[in-house]
Amino acid sequence: MANLTRLLRKILVIIVAAGLNLCAAASWTAVNSGLPAAALSVNALIVDPASPSIIYAQTFRGLGGPAAAPALFKSTDAGGTWSMVSSIVSVTALVIDLTNSSTLYAATPQGVLKSTNGGATWIDVSKGMPDGPVNRLLIDPINPSTLYALVPTRSGASVLSASGLVNTIFKTTNGGASWEALDTGVPPGASINLLAIDPAVPSTLYALVPPFFSRPPVNGAPPKGSILKSTDGGESWNTLDIPLPPGPPAAFFTSLVIDSSSTIYAVLPSFAGPAPGAAVLKSADGGATWKSLSALPPNTSIGTLFIDPTAASTLYAFGSSFTPPGPPSWRILKSTDGGEHWNTFDAGLPANTFISSLAVDSTGGVYIGYSGNLAPGPFSPPAPAASGGVFKSTDGLQSWTDAGAGLISFDIRALAVNPAVSTVLYAGGDGGVFRSSDGGGNWNPTGVTSYTGALVTDSLNPNLLYAETGKMNGCSSDERLLLGSPDGGVSWTDSISPLNSGCILSVTVPSLRAAPMVTGAADSRILYLAESDDQDGYSALLKSTDGGANWSTLWDSFQDLRVSVRALAIDSAHPTTLYAGLDDGTAAFGGAQLAAGSIGLFKSADAGATWTNTSFTRSAVNLLAIDPANPNIVYASTEGHYGDPKGFQGLFKSTDGGARWQPINKGLDSVIGSRLITSTALKIDLANSNILYLGTSNSGVFRSVDGGAMWSAINDGLTNLQIRALDMARGGARTVYAATSGGVFKISDQ
Repeated sequence: MANLTRLLRKILVIIVAAGLNLCAAASWTAVNSGLPAAALSVNALIVDPASPSIIYAQTFRGLGGPAAAPALFKSTDAGGTWSMVSSIVSVTALVIDLTNSSTLYAATPQGVLKSTNGGATWIDVSKGMPDGPVNRLLIDPINPSTLYALVPTRSGASVLSASGLVNTIFKTTNGGASWEALDTGVPPGASINLLAIDPAVPSTLYALVPPFFSRPPVNGAPPKGSILKSTDGGESWNTLDIPLPPGPPAAFFTSLVIDSSSTIYAVLPSFAGPAPGAAVLKSADGGATWKSLSALPPNTSIGTLFIDPTAASTLYAFGSSFTPPGPPSWRILKSTDGGEHWNTFDAGLPANTFISSLAVDSTGGVYIGYSGNLAPGPFSPPAPAASGGVFKSTDGLQSWTDAGAGLISFDIRALAVNPAVSTVLYAGGDGGVFRSSDGGGNWNPTGVTSYTGALVTDSLNPNLLYAETGKMNGCSSDERLLLGSPDGGVSWTDSISPLNSGCILSVTVPSLRAAPMVTGAADSRILYLAESDDQDGYSALLKSTDGGANWSTLWDSFQDLRVSVRALAIDSAHPTTLYAGLDDGTAAFGGAQLAAGSIGLFKSADAGATWTNTSFTRSAVNLLAIDPANPNIVYASTEGHYGDPKGFQGLFKSTDGGARWQPINKGLDSVIGSRLITSTALKIDLANSNILYLGTSNSGVFRSVDGGAMWSAINDGLTNLQIRALDMARGGARTVYAATSGGVFKISDQ
C-alpha cells in the first residue's frame, strides 16, 4: 500500500510539473451583446429528404455589406430557429446523400467539402480538381458516392472567354476521394453552365452550353446554345437538337431540372422564349422533342424551377412580373399539371419582397428565401439597407409566416485585450470598432464605423490603440485608413495614416487580410507597418519613429521585396530585432511580372535597416510569435497562398533565433495539407510560455501545453470554427478570446 501511495504521489508531481489540467474541460461561450448583428439574405434552401424538419440555408450579405459574411445555416425545427453550421462559408451548392442524410457535400470557392455528421465538421474532398471555385454540385440519388461538379478550367478554345476559363464537368465515384474531368464529346471550348441528373436513370445526364461558349457562328448567323446528353454517366456526350432561340438571350438559361418520370424542363426568361410569353421548354422523350409551355402570366419571367418531391407533376417557381413604370412584383408560381397551367400566389408576403430561393418538403411545406425589399423603380435590386430571411407556408401558399429567427451574422475580424486592464476588450469588423469594459459582457461603439480588419494595442502605453479600416466599395489612394486613439478608443485620429496608402492598407480590397503592424518594444513612438497592393504588386515595410506622424520606407518592391509581408514580430528583450514573414508568390508590379525575389522568413538585428534571409523558405510565412521568456524561441506558421500546395502547411519552431527550424505538428494532421484551411492566429501565454493557441480558418482553436510538442483541439461550445483573431487577458485567470465569423467567444482555460 505504501508503495502504491508513493507511486501515485510521483504521478501527481509529474502531471503538475507538466502544467496539465485534470479539471473538466472548459467550454467557449459567445459574448456578443451590443455588437452589430446583420440579418442575412438567403440564396438557396435545401430540405433534408429523410427529415423534413431539417433545412439548410445558404446565406449572403446584400448590397452594402461585407463580402466575407456568407455562411451556411441549419434549422432542426422546420425553420423555427437557425444556427450557423460550423465554419463553412461561401457555399455555392449543397447536396445531401439520399441514403444517409447526415452526409453532406458543399461546393465552395476553394473546392468541395464533405461532412458525415450533419454539418458539424467538414473535410476537404477536392483531390484531382484544379484550384478555384466549384460552381455547381450534383449527387447521384441511387449511388451517392458518385457526384458531379462544374469547375472552371483553362481552355484557349473558348469563343468569348478572354481568360480562357470555361466550366468543365468533374466526376467522383468514391465520395470525393478523387475527381476526374469528363470532356469526351463536349465541343471544344464549351462552357457548361447547367447540369442535371435523371433521378430515374442516374447514368443519364444533361448539360446546357450557352451560345457564347458553344459552336462558332455559321455563315454569319449568331451562335446558338445547346443541350448535351450523356447516357453513360458523363463518359461521352451528344448534342441534342433543341429549338433554342439564337443570340445572347439564350445565355440566360436559368434552370434545367428533371422529374422522377424523366421529364425534362428547361427555363428561359420570358423575353427569350421561342414563342411570345413562353419561358419553359419541356421534353417527355429524353430530349428528342421539345414543347414550349406558354401558360405563364404575361410579362412574367421565372428563375429556377422546383419539382415537388411527392408529386412529379407539381412544379413551383418564383418569378417577377414587370409593368412599367413600377418595380417588379415578385410572386410564387405553381402548376399541378406539369407546367400546362400556372397559378400565382403572393398573399401574406411583404410588398416587393425580393425572392431569391424556394424549397418544398415532403409534407407539402413551402419555404422561400428572400433578400429584402426592392428599392423603388424598374429593374431595381434590393435596397442596400435591406435584409432578408425565410418565409414558410403550410396551407398551400395561402398564407406565410416568418421562419428566419437566428439568420444573423456577427462579422468580427479583429480583437485586442487592453494590456493593463484585462476586462477591457476591443473588437473590430462590420460596423467599426467596439469596446467592452466587462470582459465582453457588453459592447459599445467607439465612434469608428468603417469596416475594421485589425486592432493593435501598445504594451508600454495601454491607452494607445490602432485600427486598420477599409471600405467595401473600391478605394482611393488618398484615403486615410489607419486610425489611432490615444485614450483607449474615446477619440480617434487619421493623421497617423501613411500618405497615398488608401488602396494599400484597405482591409477589404482586394481581400480581407489586414496588413501586419507591430509597436516598438521599448518605445511607443516606434511603429512598423507592412503595405501590400495585390492589384499592382507593390509591397513595402514602413517605419515611424514619431508615433505615425511620419513614415519612412525600410524595404519595398524596388529593393528586392517581391512579395507582401504577411507577418511581423518584434523581440521584446532586444527591441532592434525583428522578424518578417513573406508571401510565397511573385507579384506583378506596374503591369510587369517581377522576377523571383525575397521569400520566406527574414530577420533584422538593426531595427529594420537591413534584413537577412534565415533560409526558411517553406511556403508563405503568415504568422510569427516570439517566446517572451526566451526570445531565441520563435514560432512560424506556413501556408501555401499562391504556390502549391495550397492551405495550411504546418507550424515550425526555432530555439536559436531563426537559424534552424523543426516542425511541431503532432496533433495537427487533420488540418495540414487542406487547401481550404489556413492558420489565422498564434498566441503565447505570457504567464506560461509553454502554452500556445493556434486559430484556424475552418477547424477552430488548437492548444499546446508543452511548447508545441503536442496539439489538441479545444472547440467545445465554439459553434463557429472560423477563427479570425485570438487574444488573452493578462494576469489572473487564463481567459482566451476568439474573433470569429459568428462573433466573439471566450473561454476560461485553467
